[in-house]
Amino acid sequence: MAEIRIDKKLCKECGICIEICPQKVITLNSSLIITENCKGCRLCEYYCPDFAIEVVTSNNKQ
Repeated sequence: MAEIRIDKKLCKECGICIEICPQKVITLNSSLIITENCKGCRLCEYYCPDFAIEVVTSNNKQ
């Protein structure tokens, strides 16, 4: 399980994160997504051109 945090000030809603997510858990209408379906692969974080996404797993939760 992971939390996907989206900084709405940085996000330009390009949709790359939605397309790249293998679990299809990301929506643009939320700034925090907590889901058991997220595997924490961080693809959304790596591919976001605006650095608006942070994936927090139980291993790196602060």
